[in-house]
Amino acid sequence: MINMIGFLLLVIETQTITLELNQFYECSCEHLLTAQDCLITFCNWNNNEEKCSNKSCNEFNQGDCQGVPDSFGCIWNYNSNECQNFKNCSDYSFPITQASNCYGLIKCQANIDSIDQTADTVKCMDKSNDSARSIAKCDQIPYRDCEWLVTDDNKKCVRNIQTQTCETKTINQCSDYKTLDECDMNTCYWNDSCNSLDCSKLSEKNCQFYFSFDSKNITLCTWKDNQCVELEPETLQQNQCLSYTIYSYAWNPDSESCEVCQKSNLQEFIFCRLILLALVLN
Repeated sequence: MINMIGFLLLVIETQTITLELNQFYECSCEHLLTAQDCLITFCNWNNNEEKCSNKSCNEFNQGDCQGVPDSFGCIWNYNSNECQNFKNCSDYSFPITQASNCYGLIKCQANIDSIDQTADTVKCMDKSNDSARSIAKCDQIPYRDCEWLVTDDNKKCVRNIQTQTCETKTINQCSDYKTLDECDMNTCYWNDSCNSLDCSKLSEKNCQFYFSFDSKNITLCTWKDNQCVELEPETLQQNQCLSYTIYSYAWNPDSESCEVCQKSNLQEFIFCRLILLALVLN
């Protein structure tokens, strides 16, 4: 039984190279445990308590407001030209041609059922699935905006060039895309056929991360020895941890290691199971 617990703990530690979407770019100032890491642009350091805390949204200019992680809960209001606390996805609407702006909010997507052709607007709604490009359905999406969105049943929205419509297709892997126009370059690459993407296929300029096929996970990359390779957070030093992981990991001074800020759903599940198991054994 002890060996099993040890194995599960090992799983928790090793399930971190590929991040769930809700783990990516999610470190807040509370995760920054040293004065050295507490970023003065976004955070306040309390010398007495030796704690780092988020600045208020109204303290940020436009660039910083749009750049802070979702965990800050800040959104730039273009009407009042100020940074505000985000409340609800449904509070926002955009011209239909700017429906992608919904995805720039915090865990929001375009509400296809709210499209108003007369007013030329679409409202936003809470994400209906865990994909970065989540959508409820494809059939009402304008052809120009039909760009590999992922439905709740894990199907893809794909352009039909002949009918100029947005179709729902079952696409399980990159090789299911048969033409260059179909091939989703965010998760695949084209080399006479559509192939699965990995770090080694990225240029030095783009060597940061790539999405999984369903856009629900992200793999971090780094440039090393003149090639793009998977990032190994456990090898990072304190001054590398935040920036190399794109604010997904922070330095833990106790363990002297670079650790993910948000536990994955799998990690949380295993941790709860371990607690229950420990209670039973006691």
